[in-house]
Amino acid sequence: MLFVFLISLPVISEVMSNVKGSDSQSGGAPGDRNEFIEIFNPSDDTVDLSEYKITDFDATDDIVPWTDDSIFLYYPDVKTNTTKIPPKSFALILDPEYLEEGDGTYVRVYDFPEGTVILTVGNTTIGDGLSTSDPIALISPSNDTVSTYGTPFNPDDSLPLSPDDGISVERLNLEGPDSLFNWAFSEDSTGSTPGRENSVKFLPDLLINSKSIVITPAFPEENKNFEIFVKFYNSGFDTLKDIKIYLEIENFYEDSVYFPGILIYKDSGIVEFEIPGLSKGTYRGFAYGKSIYDTDTSNNSARFNIFVSLKPLFITEIMYNSEYEWIEIYNAYNDTLDISNFGISDENKVIKRWDNFKINPYEYAVIIKKWADTLYLFPKFGRFKCIAPGEEFYSLNNLEDIVFLYDSKKNVIDSVPYENIWGGGVDTSLERKGIDFPSDERFSWSSSISENGATPGKENSITEKIFPEKRYVYLSGKIFRPENDLKLYINPPYNLTELTIFLFDAKGRLREKIFDNYIISAKRVYNLSQIIKERKAGLYIIYVEMKEKDGKRKEIKKLPFAIWR
Repeated sequence: MLFVFLISLPVISEVMSNVKGSDSQSGGAPGDRNEFIEIFNPSDDTVDLSEYKITDFDATDDIVPWTDDSIFLYYPDVKTNTTKIPPKSFALILDPEYLEEGDGTYVRVYDFPEGTVILTVGNTTIGDGLSTSDPIALISPSNDTVSTYGTPFNPDDSLPLSPDDGISVERLNLEGPDSLFNWAFSEDSTGSTPGRENSVKFLPDLLINSKSIVITPAFPEENKNFEIFVKFYNSGFDTLKDIKIYLEIENFYEDSVYFPGILIYKDSGIVEFEIPGLSKGTYRGFAYGKSIYDTDTSNNSARFNIFVSLKPLFITEIMYNSEYEWIEIYNAYNDTLDISNFGISDENKVIKRWDNFKINPYEYAVIIKKWADTLYLFPKFGRFKCIAPGEEFYSLNNLEDIVFLYDSKKNVIDSVPYENIWGGGVDTSLERKGIDFPSDERFSWSSSISENGATPGKENSITEKIFPEKRYVYLSGKIFRPENDLKLYINPPYNLTELTIFLFDAKGRLREKIFDNYIISAKRVYNLSQIIKERKAGLYIIYVEMKEKDGKRKEIKKLPFAIWR
């Protein structure tokens, strides 16, 4: 019974003692604001820390509830005004000054999950200000030490650990001892996991993420074979074996490879897939792994894009009618792109280039006219990644213009021939609905609906998915009126697809052959408005046949709609 009682006590599960930025404990530096200690309740009962204390052996503090309700401005879903931790849940002991701006660097840097209990201490700092050499102890109301970090009673081992700036130390087995082999540096991309499951684990854990995918060559040529390598890791501390890796390219390819070896902690393996040549276009890939020994299946898969005879850089937002004009671009590739000496122009095609610049996977960057513009943009929209060409680009026309994006060899990567009727306006941006939508079509763009009038450096406010339900064919509506467009969305199910589109009336009479065995290999959106706008009111049917070229498979869809006048 004593053993059961002990493991039900709260434990120190994560410590951030070496914050990103200055470690100073004064002057509002990050070291004076951003330290934290995470406590986990492993029991099936609620634990109350109201009379517990925390110490770094330089100073001892009472643990008290967080009472500053301004925290809800930044973290609306956390729990405050309590010291009770629900079963199997986390609480965070924050520095009392965490919300303050301080010296303006690394302000409120963490993300806290919904339901995280926020605590603080009855002093101005946690302990005497945490350092990487400080052991920590959680002390119960009866003055017993119930959990420690850094083996405070054994000065001869290698604990506490000394992490790099902005990296926390995480407990591997939350029910395991305070020992050298039960602590590790956080492997989370943000450097820590406050209020959520730790990134390092004691049990075997198969890990696959976007960095696992290597496409060779990075941008395959049309109709030429290429390779995809999938790298996988054991992020747990126990041995992982019996691993099978699967790879899918949506509608075109499926295969799997068995990995016969074993992976110890931090070990990795790699498998290769030979991919047959694809037609020009963008393809969606999905890689995932399976092992009966994997203890966490939430982190063993990755989605990625394949760009065949295309570059994965897209213009996604344009602010053309403002004193502070800018253009947003997006890297849809699963690796960092070096876009040094790339450039932009308007319709005059005088290219304005920038110097050294890299854009991370799935990251936005905003091309601004000059760095001084950030004095207006950052306070309004928040900070975002910026590029300023060596020379200011020409002012964009408020009625119509063309924006070109170039690589270092003057090849056009993307272009947008916008008009003001597409959307946008005074201090309101023109946003793209998604990278699947063609950049040169009006229906792909619209005005931002963000309360700030734009979304520089983040996902657009009007983002849509062309095929949200993985449908091959659908219409944008059931009724056509002259003032509205009717669009037909086609997602070809085969690598080379023979497309036939006919228009029939309600009596089954053929009215128009829109396409007859037209070859496509990528998603298409067709505006039918010009074809049907002169037709009489009534019921009609769009007949769509998609046949595999040189094959036997085919898909047929019949889509009814009405013309209303």
